[in-house]
Amino acid sequence: MDFAGGQEFRFPWGKVVRSANITPEQDTGIGAWDKEYFVGRFKEYTDSTASHIPTPEGDDNTVMPWTMYANMTEEDLAAIFAYLQTVKPLRNEVIKHP
Repeated sequence: MDFAGGQEFRFPWGKVVRSANITPEQDTGIGAWDKEYFVGRFKEYTDSTASHIPTPEGDDNTVMPWTMYANMTEEDLAAIFAYLQTVKPLRNEVIKHP
């Protein structure tokens, strides 16, 4: 289930965060995203103050290193998106809470 998410990251304080499905599957992956949205998600974190964007109430934090990718060029981020569109779409609804 490459790229289909669900890998658990357990933190010392008991919290579990699971990776997201980044296959181009429409309902449980990123298949409904377009290139502009994908690139924009990373570019939100370009400004150092964005590294403190609060997690919406009721949502989980993520282990995704957003700020690390935020300074990539838009062309490189678009290339990552283009690659992800070539992987097999896998339906895998990641359960956020154990």
